[in-house]
Amino acid sequence: MKTVRPTLVELRAENSRLASRVIEAERERDAALEEARRSRSEMDQTCYAAAHDLQEPLRSITSYAQLLARRIGAADQDATEFAGYIIEGANRMATLVRDMLLFARVMPPKLESVPMGPVLNGIRMNLQKEIGEAGAVITSDVLPEVNADPIQLGQLLQQLIANALKFRSQSSPRVHVAADEKEGEVVVSVRDNGPGIEPRFHQQVFVVFKRLHGRDIPGNGLGLALCRRIVEGHGGRIWVESDGLSGSTFRFSLPR
Repeated sequence: MKTVRPTLVELRAENSRLASRVIEAERERDAALEEARRSRSEMDQTCYAAAHDLQEPLRSITSYAQLLARRIGAADQDATEFAGYIIEGANRMATLVRDMLLFARVMPPKLESVPMGPVLNGIRMNLQKEIGEAGAVITSDVLPEVNADPIQLGQLLQQLIANALKFRSQSSPRVHVAADEKEGEVVVSVRDNGPGIEPRFHQQVFVVFKRLHGRDIPGNGLGLALCRRIVEGHGGRIWVESDGLSGSTFRFSLPR
């Protein structure tokens, strides 16, 4: 049976059709990305506005509950206890509102060359009280300069180190910060000697409002989600390595 080969004109026409399909697919992709960015921006603005407007009524609830508790005093122990519950709940909500504002404020990073050593020293100063109370030791290798937003980099590292101080085992916390310079990126690691994270939770810990612990440990599940947002805003990635028994190592990459 004779094979019919397409002519040059037919091949050119087919190539033109394929090129048109590719261009159309790219347009659809760009439109979808722009819509996703617009939706995310609207969500951030809504989250920011709602969190901002919640601050004033929360302050009022806390203030009047404290005033009520002082006025009642020892006359009614039950009422004083109930007022304490109101204050505690309002304080937890205020912390959540503050963290939501911080999460919604994450803007595209303003990149510059940032030496990590001074950033880490600043974090040690910020967390001086927590480090002292936990009897923690924060160590590091010689850290390089990275291409990052200095404020967001500080927020990221401080959150990871603060987590290591908060979610600790019976031993005094030991946190070590290191960086591995690779082709095209720098991978920063924050290693601790805490209880670890089971492998089945390695992805979940970066999800907004995901908590793996009860109310006995403070937090609202926004810290690691904020870390992921900062890292992804820099064009990097973040992950955790742990066997769930002997500490965790959080790693994130920053493009060079």
